[in-house]
Amino acid sequence: MTALSIPAVQNSKWISGMLRSMGMGEPMYVILFVALIVFFSFFYVPSSLIRTKRLTICAATVALSRHPAGKNTADYMNGILSRITVVAVYTWLFCPSSLRS
Repeated sequence: MTALSIPAVQNSKWISGMLRSMGMGEPMYVILFVALIVFFSFFYVPSSLIRTKRLTICAATVALSRHPAGKNTADYMNGILSRITVVAVYTWLFCPSSLRS
């Protein structure tokens, strides 16, 4: 059952039009997909300094970082997060067929 199969949604032109424009493979779907990736990558997650403080409290380290938890580890984690986001944006720009069913 999808939202478009609900009678109240079918009767509303505005809601049904909005849901159709956000169907998989539609431009609005792809834009929303990338916007959510960027939002959750940079703004929703706690800052890297907070994460490194938590690592210090637990006496943990980040694999392949070669540094104790601190500013260097925070920079390392920010670099990884930036690379993941760049790959997502690259996928959106140059491989749009991968976002379609």
